[in-house]
This record gives sequence, structure tokens and C-alpha cells, in this order.
Amino acid sequence: MTLNLSNWKEQSLEDICTKVTDGTHDTPNILEFGFPLIKGKDISKGFINFESCDHISEKEHTQVIKRSKPEFGDILFANIGNSIGDCVFVNTNKEFSIKNVALFKPDINKVVPKYLFYVTSGQQFIGEILNGKSGAAQPFVSLANLRRHKIRLPPLPTQQKIARILSAYDDLIENNLKRIKLLEEMAQITYEEWFVRMKFPGHEQAVINPETALPEGWIQGALSKICHVNKDSVSKRNAPEIIHYIDIASATTGGYDKPQEFVFSEAPSRARRKVKYGDTIFSTVRPNRKTYSLILENNPLLIASTGFAVLTPIIPDAYPFLYLTIAHQSFINKTVSVASGAAYPAVNQSDFEQIKVTIPSEILIKEFSKLFIQNVSVIGNLKKQNQYLKEARDILLPRLMTGMIDVDSLDLPETLKDTEAV
Repeated sequence: MTLNLSNWKEQSLEDICTKVTDGTHDTPNILEFGFPLIKGKDISKGFINFESCDHISEKEHTQVIKRSKPEFGDILFANIGNSIGDCVFVNTNKEFSIKNVALFKPDINKVVPKYLFYVTSGQQFIGEILNGKSGAAQPFVSLANLRRHKIRLPPLPTQQKIARILSAYDDLIENNLKRIKLLEEMAQITYEEWFVRMKFPGHEQAVINPETALPEGWIQGALSKICHVNKDSVSKRNAPEIIHYIDIASATTGGYDKPQEFVFSEAPSRARRKVKYGDTIFSTVRPNRKTYSLILENNPLLIASTGFAVLTPIIPDAYPFLYLTIAHQSFINKTVSVASGAAYPAVNQSDFEQIKVTIPSEILIKEFSKLFIQNVSVIGNLKKQNQYLKEARDILLPRLMTGMIDVDSLDLPETLKDTEAV
């Protein structure tokens, strides 16, 4: 049933916000520790990446937030560079600054903040905004364009209902992400205990080699001793007609977006690395960004960009150990140290294969991996659930925002009535 849209009013973004501004245009001094400085690259998939963002001093942070202070309930919208259109709801009271990112402060008397987030993260809004972008080398959307951009708003009670329905999907996704994080942290803690602190089962009886300072049977060896790098590739001669492609832009730390489907003859030229369940993909381009993921899909059409190294464990079913080895910060540091190139530092395959890692006995690798294979399976299922939830939400969002679904006539379950819509 379609809503009566007569009481939906078209208003500009500046009419329904107390402020539409952006972050600093200056280049603050970057520190190892300090206040987070969030840029467009740090906004992805509805989340702010505080783990790998830059940091600035308290003095510079204080100067930046005089112009634009992000607060709980605000919306950040990337309006410059390749990340234009990435949008996030500020769901934290954490202090941070922004650079080259637009900031919307909703007027709660006119718009429900979560509703505005869903509008600005929707494909219709993003498409309209992208039509007005400027710049060739560095595309951008001006604040003037953002401020005068108009959206249709239903009455506040309808906004509340729509925001609660969509928030229910996001809450389920967030709960799954928390479970995934907990399972991953358990594995990381155990990995540290066994292979960094060397407190593995039976370590009390282990004999330490005085030359290597490692238990007997352990070595510091090249990565290629425990995995194949880029074992399988595809070409016009042997590629499937249809492929599912993972590119660098779609990947983040520990995950990637739903692969894009291509006819192989029309796919990007970088679509060459064949991947399968249990492989790890690691971005050799800008390795400091920590872009890696464990493949948990049984998909014979899955192909990754040549910007990734695809790692296949030599020991069968040892993928939990291999994944945690390359996800460890010590390995990331080594890839950064051997990367070359100014604009886009990258690691070539031979250098990547020769990076030294701690290799314990095969028995211990198998024991560790067996311990966490079940956890990995659960993580894979949770990620699959999240993909389905995102797809369902994204199908529902435009129908709710255009009045195709009459939410006014819906009697929401008590659980949804209690859902935070802000």
C-alpha cells in the first residue's frame, strides 16, 4: 500500500540541519598517537575506522573542532576523492577531528538523525550528489551543492518508524560483527600466546635452540615455506564465462564487500587471481592500510585483483594459522618496510614470498588450526548472514524512502518500537 505523500515536504539539507560544513582543509602534523583525524578513506560500510586512521595533537584537534566538531547523532559524508558518497552515522562520543569530510548536524525538531543518515546513505541521494560533482584529478562535491540539495521528508512520526525498521537490520548486523570480533580476538590472543610468547602446550619441556632463541624444530623462514603465493590464475583461455570479482576498493581489514559479477571478457584487466575457501588475500598495494581477508566462500567463480597476494597454505587446513600470521602487526611492518613506490607503495611477489616469519613445528601448526577451524566456520556463517541482512535492508530502504510502503498503517512489534532511532 502506498503512502499519502501530500504531507511529505521537500526541504534543502541546510533547512533541516543546524550546520552543514566540512573538516579542516589544512594538513596537520601526523602523530603516532593523539586525537583521531578521520578522512574519507576512514569512512566505509557505515563505520568509522579508528584503527588505522591518522592522529594529531590536542592543540591542532582543538583548532579543527572550532570549525567542525563531530558529535553523537551527526552524519559524516565523504565529499572529495575516490570515497565520495561514503556515509556514516556518528554513533560514538569519542573525540575526533575530520579533514575533507562533510558534516551534517541534524535539527532534531525537523528531522530524525537516523532517518537523515538513511537518506544520505541511499543510492538515490548519492546518485544525485555525484551528478553535481566537480574536478577531474580530484573530484569533489561543494558544500554549496550539499546545502541546497533537496530531499522529501515525511512527518517526524513517520521518520521515526522508518528509521526504526532500518535500524533493526543494522542492529542485527552490528551484533554479528561483535560476535565476529570476539571470535577473532580469541584466536589472536591464543596465537600471541603460542607463537609470540612461546607459551604453547608443552612449552615447559621444550628445548630452546641457543642460536635462534626458538624451540627446537622452529625456524625463522620465508613466507613461501608455509604457503603458495598466487598459486592459481585465470586468463582468456581458462577463465569461466562469469566471474565474481574482489577488487582492492571493496576490501578492508578482515573483510570485503559482496563480489561484483562480470562477464570475464568485460571484467577489469586486474581480475586474474583465483581464490578458494581457506585462502588469504592480502593487499600488496599500500600494505600499511591492512587490507586482508580470509576467504570463507565455496565459490568456484571467485577471482581477486592482482593487487592482492593470494596465499594458499601448504599444510592442508592450516589456514587459521596462516591468516593470523599475516594479520599480525609484525608481518604488516615487514611488508611496509619492503614496499617500493612513492604514490602507491607496493610489494612485489618475490619480496613478499621472502618475508621472514616464525614457523613452528608442523604438529603445532596443525594443532592450533584444528582448535580454531570451528570458530572460522562460525565467522563465515555470520559474515554470510550480514551480507543477506545488508541486501534486504538495501532493497527495503528506497521503498520506505519513496513511500512505496505505507509505514503509517504498520503496527510495529514492541522490539522495533524500542529500537534506537535517535
